[in-house]
Amino acid sequence: LLMTGPLGGGPVVITDAVAPLRSLSEGNYYTEFDRSIRDRPVVSRLGRHVGRVADVLYETRVWEDPERETEIRRTIPRYIVVATGRMLPFGRRLTAIPAELVHLDQNPVLLRVTLAEMRGAPRYDPSQPLSRQDEVALRRYFHVRNYWMSPPSFDDEDDF
Repeated sequence: LLMTGPLGGGPVVITDAVAPLRSLSEGNYYTEFDRSIRDRPVVSRLGRHVGRVADVLYETRVWEDPERETEIRRTIPRYIVVATGRMLPFGRRLTAIPAELVHLDQNPVLLRVTLAEMRGAPRYDPSQPLSRQDEVALRRYFHVRNYWMSPPSFDDEDDF
């Protein structure tokens, strides 16, 4: 119906889809992701302390391996949620940073963004599901491509 345009007849309803992302906070869901990443210190591209890792939003991709007749699962981090500000619950600010801009293998975790870019980024609300519209806004802000627009790859460099 969207392909036919407004003269194609019938109503057009556009909704915002919820991204198929999981959180490390969810507990008993399949992931091989190391949960010890939470609470690690985070520094900006220029080495300034930014905050701590509050959570990781990830996607689990499943491929079938016809040769072995098994399923292959990969956990792919999509966003690293960084908590900045005071330790009081109302003083903290959460920001979801696209995983392409984060070096998780370092301690402290290194962001490829500046502190000023962090301050201007959209806030992340863990009580609301991250929608595709939210993801588009985040990725546009950080100048990162939309991962769901490329074909899935078994050897994706983003997997863990």
